[in-house]
Amino acid sequence: MKKFLLVCLLVLSIALLPLTGLCQEGITLDLSKGDVIITADGYTQAEKTEKAAGPYTIIQSDPAVPGLLSVNGAKVEITLVNLALANAAASPIDIFNEAQVTLIFDGINTLDGSLAENKAGLRVATDSALILQAANEDAFLDVKGGFHGAGIGGNNEETAGSITIKNGTINTLGGVAGAGIGGGFSGHGGNITIENGYIIATGNEAGAGIGGGWIGNCGNVVILGGVIEATGGARAAAIGNGSDMGGGFITIKGGTINATAGLSSSAIGGGLMSQQGCTIVVEGGIVNATAVQDGAGIGSGFAINYATKDGGTLLITGGSVTEYSTGYEYLNAIVTLRGGEYMSKTTITDGIILEGGTLKIMSTGRSVVPQPIASVEDTAEIVINYHTKDVEDAETVYKVTGDFVLLTTKNPEVTAECFTIHGAPDAKLVGTDANDIVSFTIVK
Repeated sequence: MKKFLLVCLLVLSIALLPLTGLCQEGITLDLSKGDVIITADGYTQAEKTEKAAGPYTIIQSDPAVPGLLSVNGAKVEITLVNLALANAAASPIDIFNEAQVTLIFDGINTLDGSLAENKAGLRVATDSALILQAANEDAFLDVKGGFHGAGIGGNNEETAGSITIKNGTINTLGGVAGAGIGGGFSGHGGNITIENGYIIATGNEAGAGIGGGWIGNCGNVVILGGVIEATGGARAAAIGNGSDMGGGFITIKGGTINATAGLSSSAIGGGLMSQQGCTIVVEGGIVNATAVQDGAGIGSGFAINYATKDGGTLLITGGSVTEYSTGYEYLNAIVTLRGGEYMSKTTITDGIILEGGTLKIMSTGRSVVPQPIASVEDTAEIVINYHTKDVEDAETVYKVTGDFVLLTTKNPEVTAECFTIHGAPDAKLVGTDANDIVSFTIVK
């Protein structure tokens, strides 16, 4: 009897093994056979509904029959394999109704929503969350949003949900008035986290590269690593706000970030006529912020009435930050430097609070660089590359307050006649050579 029971248990165990294997393998669905809707209970395709928990693999056997993928309220893992999806009426992929999706892309995947008015290319509704990652180093994802929709993020008048990018190569373009990653028209950026990868994010006409759409702020953007090439649409920041809206938070802890503003906007911070810039913290990484016309590198965009504008704040505790801008009608963020390195190639209107780190200042040649320094509380260094090639009788006054000793060293090629230094509280440098470099070491 005991032997019989043991045999029965063994047979039963063997019978259960294939079922476990099937659960791990998941389900493969072909979008060329019909649109797919995934829910918490299963999926529907071509009027057929099946109960399933996933994970799912989505393929497309016929490039001429793209199909649509929707995730309605499911918590699920989905792998995309060599998809080329486009639709004139809907987002190629739509994640909504409190869905939580881990989306893995394998091969070359294109989501083209550019003809779908008011739709994102890869929609992440306000109440939903997306984790995006590559299956391998050769995987590529290209996403385009429709008119008033983000590339990845919100539809028209929709704030993006939670978007986390783990890795991979991703190229995304917002539709007109939409962010590359973030909000659609009149939508904020939501919660955007980039951990790694090579990300090209481009906003379109008043939409930020990463952040808000037109009349949308950046939300909460966190960059931990990777290489990010962000470009704002005309009148919008590369990373930050779309046109006509301000506020939000940006934290950079690592990676290499190249941010190029749209016209009349800051590279990182506010867009054209933004009510305020952003609260920005840089703890590490390499940040290059370039405004191309009438905007701060980091701060606000073009502002007619300074009395109602706010360039926001920039706190640097590590890493390297370089900003450059042209034009005049803007406000820089108020900068506090506690560590790392900050290079300014622009006029800084509201001063710098030096609490550590290295401050480097380079004038542009088209104007002198009035540089009020609000306070010095710790050991810090100021390096000035004073470029006066196109400026006649130029001089810059550096106002420094605090309990400090001012020590000066000069490049061996610079003679004593090239500059004069006056003691605290005013330090004045007069340069006559485009290559003048003078270092100020400020010691508590």
